[in-house]
Amino acid sequence: MQESAKPWVLALDQPFMEGIATWPDERFEYRYFGGHHMLQLCLGKLSERDIAAFVRGQVHVGFYLRQAVLFILFKIENLMDWSDQAFTLHLVAPEDRELLPHIPGTHQGLSLVLVEAESGLVKGMRLVTYSKHASALLHRVLQQQLETPFDAGRHAALVAAVYRQYPHSRLLAKAAVLIEKAGGQQ
Repeated sequence: MQESAKPWVLALDQPFMEGIATWPDERFEYRYFGGHHMLQLCLGKLSERDIAAFVRGQVHVGFYLRQAVLFILFKIENLMDWSDQAFTLHLVAPEDRELLPHIPGTHQGLSLVLVEAESGLVKGMRLVTYSKHASALLHRVLQQQLETPFDAGRHAALVAAVYRQYPHSRLLAKAAVLIEKAGGQQ
């Protein structure tokens, strides 16, 4: 019998990850585990206004595709302009890669976690949803990734080529196959 992993518990003013006291400023990481989608935003010199903007600001999301590489775009009004994260399930731990079945007409949730770069502490959490269309598209792209043989060198070259073509996230957003306001502002 396999021993179950310790659950990952997030709480305000507690470390995002045990043993990590600082994170690079303006680091963004899209995480996938156990069917859950999470966007970690590490920002430095956070003010109360920044935290309020994170909690209440309209979240915009988008997808840019280059072959099997997915670039997830995001911005939060009054906090940050467009940014992005290249993502492939092949770089997720094997035990977390399982893609849960998509139920047509449902909304995929996206957890957002604001981490203070200087302290590593969680300063905000919220949940938004992708639209039905974006949820279905995301599932199809991730399924395609799982079905496509992975070559790390080819993946890195594709990511680098996209960033040469679109050196700023706002340019990548203009070329995206999907841009939308996230729903379920909770």
